[in-house]
Amino acid sequence: MYQSKEHPFRTVNKMIKAGDYPGVILLYGKERLLVDWAVRAIRNAVINPLAEQLDYSVFEGRDDELYSVIAACETVPFMSEKKLVLLKDADSGLSSRSEERRVGK
Repeated sequence: MYQSKEHPFRTVNKMIKAGDYPGVILLYGKERLLVDWAVRAIRNAVINPLAEQLDYSVFEGRDDELYSVIAACETVPFMSEKKLVLLKDADSGLSSRSEERRVGK
C-alpha cells in the first residue's frame, strides 16, 4: 500500500499535472472541503464538459445501486479522457449492514 508523507492537496495536483490516474482513487477524511475540491479537480481534468452526462456518474452508496455502480465502472468513456464514477458515503451503508449482521436482523 502506498503512503505519502506529503499533503494530499499536493498529491492530487501532481497526479493531475502528470495525467497519470490509477484505476481507483479513494478520497476520504474529515476535511470534506478538501475531498470535494479533489473530486472537482479530477472531474475538471478528465471529463469533457460536453459529455459529462455520459462520462460522469454519481451514486450515494445504497445497496440498491450496487449493480448500477458496477455497470457504470464497466462502460468506456464516450468523449472524455476517462470515465469517472463517484460513490459518495460508501461507508455509511456498509457500517449499518455490518451492525445488522451482528445483531442478527
